[in-house]
Amino acid sequence: MKNPLKNNKKFSEIFYAPKTKSFCGFRKELDRIDKKIIALLNKREKISRKVGIYKKKNNMKIQDKKREKQMLDRIEYLRWLFVIL
Repeated sequence: MKNPLKNNKKFSEIFYAPKTKSFCGFRKELDRIDKKIIALLNKREKISRKVGIYKKKNNMKIQDKKREKQMLDRIEYLRWLFVIL
């Protein structure tokens, strides 16, 4: 099965290293990826805080077990999807 994301330039830059990369090159690439992950997690946390404030102002339950299960299922699906690709 061909990987449809391999031709996506941004995806390829992040997940497919050229065969000529050195060990140090791999480490530098991992460092760049780590920075992107941290930046995205920080952005996600800020949005999550806004959701919490909204829920509090509107007398909504802070924890939503149904939504939590949906998110965990989606994350698990995406994790396996990338393993297969």
